Amino acid sequence: MSPSRIGRTQAKKSRILVVASICTGLVVVSFLVPLLDSIDTEIVSSSVQGSSESELIEYINPTSYRVEWDVKVDFANGVPRPDSLDLFISVPTNWTSQTVTSITTSPSTSILPETENGNTYLHYRESDMSLVDGKWEIQTEHVCEFISYEINTHLATITPVTFDTESQLYTLYTRHEPYVETDNFTTIAKDIVGDEADFLDQARLVYDWIIDNIEYEHNRPPGSGAWYAYQNRKGDCQHFHSLFIALVRSLGIPARHNTGFELSKPGNGHVWAEFYLQDIGWILVDATFGQYYSNLRDYYFGNVGADRVIMSKGLNLPLEDGFVAWVLQAYHVWWEPTYLFGDSICHFTPSRLGGPITIGWWILIIFTPASVVVAVVLIKRYENLTSHYESCPSCSYGAGLFRQSSDALLSAERCLLDP
Repeated sequence: MSPSRIGRTQAKKSRILVVASICTGLVVVSFLVPLLDSIDTEIVSSSVQGSSESELIEYINPTSYRVEWDVKVDFANGVPRPDSLDLFISVPTNWTSQTVTSITTSPSTSILPETENGNTYLHYRESDMSLVDGKWEIQTEHVCEFISYEINTHLATITPVTFDTESQLYTLYTRHEPYVETDNFTTIAKDIVGDEADFLDQARLVYDWIIDNIEYEHNRPPGSGAWYAYQNRKGDCQHFHSLFIALVRSLGIPARHNTGFELSKPGNGHVWAEFYLQDIGWILVDATFGQYYSNLRDYYFGNVGADRVIMSKGLNLPLEDGFVAWVLQAYHVWWEPTYLFGDSICHFTPSRLGGPITIGWWILIIFTPASVVVAVVLIKRYENLTSHYESCPSCSYGAGLFRQSSDALLSAERCLLDP
């Protein structure tokens, strides 16, 4: 066989091998995807679905995640053991948009309730510390598996509401507090909403005002909140939503912080907000994302994907032994004497366990067998046409001039149909 023909034969076999490999890969995926998703489906089916006070807020598309985070506090070599140490670590709990399926902690300790806002947390003390290489330290490790739901709010169908101003919820989430200086904003909020009397529309006007007037800046001074953001017209996600909460609270709308992490990348902490409409429920707001993703501005007023974990809600959280954490995103630590040189660090790593079989996966599963059949037919046809072309004097100029092109195959096909 001539070198040119050997090269053509090898090229032909390589193409067939590539096509066959792709088809085989698709077949494997079509078997693996249902297997993986069936594991997740079992978790979802054994859990309570998200719900709200009204059908106007939907919790859909459940997606399972596993988050791992560790917290380490240590002191410099030779530093004496602290007289006291209190390490508080937030752990996810059940909310309407989040269902926890398992939590493990090390060292093992009880999960405590933060009763004012409904959060849960862990409390470690100096007795949990150990001396390692001359340094007093405590290292904790935590794993949580949970289901997150996409939130979809049907805003267009919400009718005007009133509030029970004597309720505990109303009193708690319309108050003036550190970082949410509600009393400072009464006149300012009225100027923003003008003559609008509907609470939902007022909240949307405040949301739009923040997006249009506050510049995102990651580095913020410690101890700053809503008033800082308003005066300086800048801030990070905590400032954006402290300002939103302070403004709508001053209008008589209950609102609170959501603190947690985005799950699209490791360690990406985030703060967003939600406001309450009686008989409807809590409506999510993410003004930071609404500003950054300008084409999704409407979406992030009332909606969010299933790609975040809530670690805590509210600010200035009352904890055990009289401690108060202004926010509990991952952990808070205090020790005495305060002059001891210590350091703390947290690593947070999310991973997706799977999700429902989407339309895209169903298309892949259904059409993969069909694509394999088509590929086999095409390969067989390719072999027949190229073999005929090379051996048929009436449709080729000789094997030495043969090029495996569409014109050559068309010539062979015509010859076979009309010999």
